[in-house]
Amino acid sequence: MQPNGSPDCVEGFSLPDVELASKVEAYLAGIEVTDHNPAILFSWDNEALEEFVQAANSEADGHPLWFSQPRGSVSPSSITSDIIGYLAQLGGGRCDHVLLAPNSLIQYGHLQERLQYMQYDEFMQKCMSSVTSGKTLARNMCHATHSIILENPTIRQITKMLVLRVRCVDDGRELLLERHGADEQSVQVAELKRNNLSDAVALLAEGKVKEQSSGEAKDAVNGTDELVAMGFERGLVQVMYESCGKDERLTANALLQTLES
Repeated sequence: MQPNGSPDCVEGFSLPDVELASKVEAYLAGIEVTDHNPAILFSWDNEALEEFVQAANSEADGHPLWFSQPRGSVSPSSITSDIIGYLAQLGGGRCDHVLLAPNSLIQYGHLQERLQYMQYDEFMQKCMSSVTSGKTLARNMCHATHSIILENPTIRQITKMLVLRVRCVDDGRELLLERHGADEQSVQVAELKRNNLSDAVALLAEGKVKEQSSGEAKDAVNGTDELVAMGFERGLVQVMYESCGKDERLTANALLQTLES
C-alpha cells in the first residue's frame, strides 16, 4: 500500500479465495468497526513467505517464542497463523490470518507496538535478509468504517479471487516485515526514544510543551506531526486525533493511555 496522504483513500484488498472472503465478510457483519474500533487487514506475499520459510528452516536456533513449529517444520501457513495469533493476544479478536478486529483505540496502539517489536526481532530480520530485496511478508491497512463490499472477479481473471474494498487510513506501517538492517547504534537510539516517549507525551497532554510564537505559521503544521515526531505511528495518531475531535491535548492523553496500559 503506497502512502496515500488521505484517511479516506479506498484501497483494494485481495483475498486468495471465495471461502476466505466469505468468512471475512461474515465475521465483519457480526462486529462493529468504526473510527473508535478500527480493524487491521493483512495481505500476505506468498513468494516472500516461501523465501522466508526456507531461511527460517535453515536457522539452527533463535526462533521467536511465538513460533509454533520447530526448525524444519516452519511453513507459510504456520508463519501467518503464528504472527496473527501473537498479535491477537493484544487485540479484540481475529478472523483467520488476514484480520484483527474489533480493537479499541488502546488495543490498536498495543498492536502497533507489538508489530514494531516483531519487526526488529533479530531472527525475523536475519530471515528477511534472505528474502528478495524489495519484498515484504505482508502489507497491512487500518479499516475504520462500515463500507465493506466484496466484488466478484472480472471474466478475464484466470485465478478466481475476490477483492475486499475497504475505506482505510494509511497506518504509517504499510509493510509488516521489511528488512531494516538496523545497526546497534540505531537500536540504542530507538530504545532511548522509547524510554523518553511517555514523559514527552505526558507533558504534551498537560499542555506544558512550549507553544510556538504568534509569528510562526503553526497552522501550517498538522496537529499530529508533533506526536508522530515523538515516535508514535502516524496511523495510530491520525485515528485517535480524528476520534478526539482534532484536539491535540485529548489525543496526547489517549496515546498516553496506550503507554500506561
